[in-house]
Formats: sequence, C-alpha cells, structure tokens
Amino acid sequence: MQANDMKPLAPRDLPAIMRVQRASYRPSLIESPEAFLSKISSFPMGAWGHLSDGELAAYIVCVPGTCNDIYPLGSVTASLPDRPDHLYIHDLAVHPAHRGHGIADRLIHQAEAVAAELGHRRIALTSVQGSEQFWACHGFEHVRWLEYAPGEPAAYMVKTSEL
Repeated sequence: MQANDMKPLAPRDLPAIMRVQRASYRPSLIESPEAFLSKISSFPMGAWGHLSDGELAAYIVCVPGTCNDIYPLGSVTASLPDRPDHLYIHDLAVHPAHRGHGIADRLIHQAEAVAAELGHRRIALTSVQGSEQFWACHGFEHVRWLEYAPGEPAAYMVKTSEL
C-alpha cells in the first residue's frame, strides 16, 4: 500500500460508497444514499476512502458528536452539534475482497487524526454484525447494548486517548 491510496471522499463518490456498503453489510443495515450524502457534506474532513487499483475498497465516515448520542441508521444529518465533545465513527466498511490487509487500521488512524485535530480525546461508535472484538482490539470499550436496526443488536463503544 502506498500513501496515495487514501483520499478524502466527496459526494461524487456516493455510488462507490454504496457498492462497498452493500458488499459489507446485511440488508437491514444498509444506509440510504441521502444519509451518507448528508454526513459527507456536513463534515467533509470526516469522510475518507481507501483506493485499490483506482477503485474504492473501503471507507470511513465520521461526524462530531455530543454526550453518548448516536447517529441512528439512516438519519439525515441536517446540522452538526454546536459544542461536540467527541468524534463519532458512523460507518467503516471494507469490501470483503480487500479485508485482512490493514486497510481498516489505516482508516481508524485517519479518524484518530481528525479527532486530535479537533481536540477531542474521545471517539465513539456503534459496533454491528458482531464486530465488538475488532473494535476492542483498537482500544474501544463497551458502554451499552442497543438495537441499531430492527432485529440488529449493536454495542455502543468508546475510546479515550491522550492528546
């Protein structure tokens, strides 16, 4: 992998984002294009992709958050909080054909860099599809269980770091 395989995402990347998402998640966890577009447009510095052979292989979409609130699946982000206290990883997906190469690690490091740039010591997320162990290996701790989509159990997790 080379340094230029990471890129900021833009609205024009939406079809590729949707392709990666459909390959990565069960149908009940698929987010609408409008929900993605609202997050990318409202907080461009939180949307990054990883390219493989010029094609989007993975992405991460983060937005500022407050307290222990989550951005519900499918929510359209009309505005960001006035006084965010953490960065919320709304979605990270790696196309199954590209897993096992450290791409997710690089995207998580990008989110950590954004959080540090904003002065946030805390990063939160909602873990789905049994990915709690993956996130725990990256320093995230379980806070509470929830139902993220009908019939889809999830874990709200938080990582606190030094600045």
